[in-house]
Amino acid sequence: MASKFSEKVLLDNYQCLCNGGSFLSIIEGKEYWWEYRRGDWNDGYNPVTTRNRASEITVNIVGYIISTIEIDSNCDNHPTLDKILKEEAELYGTLV
Repeated sequence: MASKFSEKVLLDNYQCLCNGGSFLSIIEGKEYWWEYRRGDWNDGYNPVTTRNRASEITVNIVGYIISTIEIDSNCDNHPTLDKILKEEAELYGTLV
């Protein structure tokens, strides 16, 4: 299952920013929530963060992480990233 996920696939199929801060993409008719995360620093925490501070992406279905994927530098100018920034500003009141 993990092989179908990439940052490009998530961004290409992006639907919206959820109220809880996760992103929603619909891939092959299924809903997947995903977040940019800091990564493992051996401290037991892997908090959600902004893309420019992240080292990985976690993909979730029904509350369970099913895949961890790399951030793809080829997506640095993907048009969905601007949409995400605007939606974050609307949700949080300021750019995060």
